[in-house]
Parts: sequence; structure tokens; C-alpha cells
Amino acid sequence: MTRLEVIQQITYWFNSHSFYTQSIMKKKLVIFCLLLTSILIWSCKDDSEDPQPDPTPEADATYTELYNKFESGQLIQSFQAITGGKYQATFGDGSTMQFESKQFYISRCTPLTWPVVSLNNNQWSINGTSSGIQLNSTPRCIAALYYDTEGLYARASDGRILFFHHDEAREIGCYRLELANNAALSSSVIARVEGTTISATLPSGIPAERLVATVGYRGTSLKIDGMEQISSITPNNYSTSKTMKVTGFDGKQQEFEVQIAPFRNIPILRITTEGNTPVTSKDDYLNAQVTINDPDRRYSTEDLVNVATEIRGRGNSTWGMPKKPYKLKLNKKASLLGMSTDKEWALLANYSDKSLMRNYLIFELSRMLKLDWTPQTRPVELYLNNQYQGEYMLTEHVKVSGERVNITTAGTGDNTGDAVTGGYFLEIDERYDGVNFTTTRGLPIVFKEPKEPTNQQRDYLRNYFNKAEDALYGSTYTSSTTGYAAYIDVKSFVANYIIQELSKNIDGNMRLSNHLVKERNGKIKFSNVWDFDLTLGNANYFDGSIGNGPTGFCIKNSRWYNRLFQDPAFVAQVKTEWSRIYPQLYRLEVAAREYAAQIDQAQKRNFNQWRILGVWVWPNVVWPSTYKGEVDYLVNFLNDRASWMNQQISTW
Repeated sequence: MTRLEVIQQITYWFNSHSFYTQSIMKKKLVIFCLLLTSILIWSCKDDSEDPQPDPTPEADATYTELYNKFESGQLIQSFQAITGGKYQATFGDGSTMQFESKQFYISRCTPLTWPVVSLNNNQWSINGTSSGIQLNSTPRCIAALYYDTEGLYARASDGRILFFHHDEAREIGCYRLELANNAALSSSVIARVEGTTISATLPSGIPAERLVATVGYRGTSLKIDGMEQISSITPNNYSTSKTMKVTGFDGKQQEFEVQIAPFRNIPILRITTEGNTPVTSKDDYLNAQVTINDPDRRYSTEDLVNVATEIRGRGNSTWGMPKKPYKLKLNKKASLLGMSTDKEWALLANYSDKSLMRNYLIFELSRMLKLDWTPQTRPVELYLNNQYQGEYMLTEHVKVSGERVNITTAGTGDNTGDAVTGGYFLEIDERYDGVNFTTTRGLPIVFKEPKEPTNQQRDYLRNYFNKAEDALYGSTYTSSTTGYAAYIDVKSFVANYIIQELSKNIDGNMRLSNHLVKERNGKIKFSNVWDFDLTLGNANYFDGSIGNGPTGFCIKNSRWYNRLFQDPAFVAQVKTEWSRIYPQLYRLEVAAREYAAQIDQAQKRNFNQWRILGVWVWPNVVWPSTYKGEVDYLVNFLNDRASWMNQQISTW
């Protein structure tokens, strides 16, 4: 009975009975009945205002069928509305299932705008409306279905999340701290799942002692530090690292480390030069000592103390800015803050990039596009000769090594036959900083390794690049044997195109800071990314036909690529790779927000040292007055750029 129906019954009773003519005993009885009725009124659910799905035996059958597909690791191909208020899911094996909207809450969304699912009075509520489905109800039911760019998610009555992704059958489908279940948060937090590590950074000031996670896992049991978990219900103390164990459908256990906590302090890096001598040269090293302290133990279990190193300046336009970038060369190889073991490291200042993270974000994009190597980086605060310098990125220096650009370079005796064909580590750089040559069509190539090639090696490589250009611009350029594909690694050119175009890199048009390798008997390949501080809306000198905003192609019509895009086969490969990566691009916004939370305290000290928020610094397009404004501008530019590119690519 609804509230309206109860009120109607009371009205009818008063109309048919005279309250004032009753005896005192009868009046007391009437009052008691009225009190009881009023309680019933407010406990009754008004079906006219809040219709409930009907958890029928058919819903139980739907749960069972969906659960079986989930257990078998099915992928999802599509999820779309059909006639009669129904939706159809098509799975990787070609099978289909239909869902009625009157049975389930159904929504299309993005990973950043999931419906709010919470438990109220033991009933699942979606976006503030009760589904009528109880926790652990019988029969088992699906309370909500939603489909985002990564796949299909089903929220079940038993708290489980059944998930079906497009790309691969993952063990952990999601790990989120939803706003609805965590009153201390101002917005939901999405954790990153990388291998067996699950991590997220809480905004500054958020207590980690009692947080509720929404977890999708593939298996029969989920425990954190030995305690059984119910997704969206069980609270945990995340102030320390947690151990999560998932029991799979095969009975085997898989262990994950969960790190969800605020970054109280990023690592502190202190460099003291011999005699406190200032670093004034990009060419001459100074002897120094370096100490690294990681107070939160996020990256390393022990500090680096007074290690001998050399330091000099680095960079091109960035060296002329007030906040200087530096190059370190340790006397002995060391793994700094959990990164590779090496002597050479870079300290990126990000002076004109006031988000302090454009390089970091594009490194993340590079990992998503699976280039052979992507530099690792860590946020640090730098003290040089006891003077605070600000927030920096300690980054793996680009070089040939087993843990970085992993190739075997040609030696001085490798001058004939197969030996002269590689390997070489090169850079496209019109500044010609080093031994170099220019192709017949003007492509500037600089040797990185070997730094001093022999004349035979230089001649061989110049001839090889000229042949590659002749094949690319020749009449048979689409041929797999006589065209460009015989000389270049097409997959890496596709990945590089997406990275440079999406970031709208003003230097990425085969002009500056593009790194290549050519291994022995191998093809020309893009090896890694570098130098992205003037990307994603932070360069104000694009020509008028391209513009400084998030639209306009800046790479598609540049040298080499202008010809590649005339080949339908190359265009098809770009479209295929874009369709794979586009649904995942929301992760870059997640990474940006997380990085901003990590350096929240450090950025305040950085901009207290360098008072440039709200001030134009070359070559800014905009200059917000707050750090949040800088991050919001970056994220909005990225999302708008991705959306524009997706619209363009869909028409090719």
C-alpha cells in the first residue's frame, strides 16, 4: 500500500465515522489507531513516485547466465539499445543477451561518471533511488548495468561486480573509492591497477583510516589483510599498505599490494656541489654529493645518502629560464627511487609548464601505446647547495642501456656487411647538436650512439635514410617490398603519430626531440618519447591554419607523415590503433588528478618560490591564477583534443 492509499483509507474512515460522538474508550482506541496508521504511512513506499524493478526468477536466470560468462572470462563487443526498452550485449564469442530496462537500472556512461551505487537500509540504491533489491536477496539479481568506454559492468545483489572488458579478461576489473560510500571525499577516487599493485593518492587532508572500496574481481573470494570483503560495504584502514588476496575460480590465490593514502611528502633530493659552486654550465660537470630521502616510503625502503655524483645544466630553451634543469652522472650505478639502475639522470624543471606534469602524462600515454621504452620519473623537491629550487621530475636519462634503450650499438670495427647495418640510436634534431647528416629531403639526423660513428657508418646510415625517403615518395610507396614498409617499422610510426598528434606537440613534426633506433638488419623505428613541456595547449606560436587550441592537425601534414597518410593501409592501421587506445584515454585524466594530489603540498612551495601563477611565461597560451586552474586547463584541453581527433578519425 502506498502513502496515498493509506491517506485515502483514513479519509474514508473519518467520513464514515463521527469521532465526536464516540465514548472516551472508543476515542482512545481511535487515537491509538491513528498513531499506528501514521507510522505505517511513513514506512510505506510510494510506488507511484519510486517504481521498483521486479527481482523475478527470470532476473535470477539472467544473473546466472551473466555470472557464467563472467567466470569464463568473456569479453564484450558491444552494448546497445534495441526496441521495446531492451538492450542487447554481444560478447566476444558471438553470443548475445538481452536486458529489459524495467528489470534493471541501465546506463551508458564514462569511467569517470559511473552511477552512484550505495546501500541504504539493506537495499541497493542507484543515483539516490532504491532499486528494491536487497543485499544478498534471493533470488540473486542484477541491480544495475552500465556500459562505459572500457566495457560492461553489472552490479549484483550480493555486492559482486561482474565485468566484461573490450581488450582483455582482467583479474581486477576496478578498484574505486566512491563518493557515495565515503563521506570524507569530495569526489570519487579511481585506483590504478598495474600488475599486482593497486594504488591511488588521496587528496590532501583526507583521512585514510576508514574507507570503503568498490572492487570488481574475478574469483570466488576477496580478502584484505585476511578479512572477507563485500564490495561497496566493507571499510578498511588504508593508512598503511594492505595485502589483498583473490581466490580465483580455479581455487588459486593471487596476491595484490594496495597502496591508497595521501602523499604527505614527495621525496626530497639534496645536491651539494664541491665548495658550494653554482651550476652555470651545460657542458662542464661539477663534483657533488647527492642525498635522496623518501619520507613516505612510496618508492624506496631506504634513503640514498651522500653518494658521489657530477652535475651540470641541461636543456635548450629551458636552460635560459630562471628555474634550471640539470643532468646528474653518479660515480656508481644506482637505482634511484625504484627506477632503473644507472649512472645518468635528468632533473626536469617544468618552469613554463605550470601543471608540472605534461612530460609525466605523455610518458603515461607512451606506455599505453607500448613503445619499446618509456622513461620512468618521480616527483621530487630539490635543494641545491641548501637552497630550495622547487618541485622537479627526477627522470631516467635517455641513453642506450639494458634497462633503457635496449639495443647493441655498432662498434668502431663494424664497417662492412651486416655489421655496418646497426645498431644506431638517433635523434631528429634540426639544431644539429652532435655528429649529423641531412637527408635529401631535409630530415636532420643526429647520432646519439655511437656518438662518434666511423665514416663508413655515417655514409651507410645516410644512404639508408635516403633510400627510405625515395621508397616513401616513390611511385610504388604502398608496396610491402619496394615501398616505405621495407625501411620503417610501421607500428612504431603509428604509435608515434598518435602520441605527437594527441599531445599537439609543436616540436613533434619530425623536427626536434624525436628519437629513433635502427638495429642490425632492422628498420627505422621510433624508440621512446621525450620533451613534452610545450604540448597540450602550452605553445602559443602555432601558425594560423592550425591554431593554439585543441583542434587542428599539426603532425598529419608534416614531413614523411604527409606521404604515409596517402596510403590507405597506413590510415587503416592508425584507425585500428586509435580505436584501441581511445576508450582508455580517461586514464590520463585519472593520472593527472592523482599526480596533482601527490604534489599538492610541494606545488605550493614551488609556486611560493617561483611566483608565476597568473603570470605569462613563454610560451603559455593561458595563465590561470591557481594551480587547480592549470590542471583543469590541461585536462580539459586533453579531453577536447581527444574528442576532436576521434571525430576526425571516424571519418577517414
